[in-house]
Amino acid sequence: MGGPMLNTLAVSKRLTDAGMTRDQAEALTLAINEGLTDTSATKDDLSQTETVLRADIQATEKALRGEIASTAESLRAEIQATEKTLRGEIASTADALRAEIQASEKTLRAEIASSADNVKTELRKEIVDVKTELRKEIVDVKTELRKEINDSHISVIRWVIGVGISQTAIILAVISIIKF
Repeated sequence: MGGPMLNTLAVSKRLTDAGMTRDQAEALTLAINEGLTDTSATKDDLSQTETVLRADIQATEKALRGEIASTAESLRAEIQATEKTLRGEIASTADALRAEIQASEKTLRAEIASSADNVKTELRKEIVDVKTELRKEIVDVKTELRKEINDSHISVIRWVIGVGISQTAIILAVISIIKF
């Protein structure tokens, strides 16, 4: 590898001008030059490295594309298997839920029918009780009305008798006034 050229004389002069001894400046300049020439790459070195890297990248890309395709195919198969399993589970769960709903519906219908019968029985009993109570109240009201009617008859008869006696007294008074 041939590295970039370093003007060792110019660098050494600058270092001595900056206050270094001549031996120190030469030693430092030689060390820098050796470092540059040993570790620096030339355009040919970079071109060869680029070619190798491009080939490695292409090989890696090809290998990765193959792995991606293989993984994608594997994942598709796994997704299809999972979908099939889930569809089966969904159908099974739906069937179980339908059966449970039907059983619940049957139980609820039986409970409703039983409750309806109980309500009908209770309502019939209450209707009978209300009818009995109303009949009793009607009898009591009739008895009370008869008593009030009888009392009213007696009052009307007394009034009629009172009016009749009053009219008779008035007529007798008018007759006696007319005679005299």
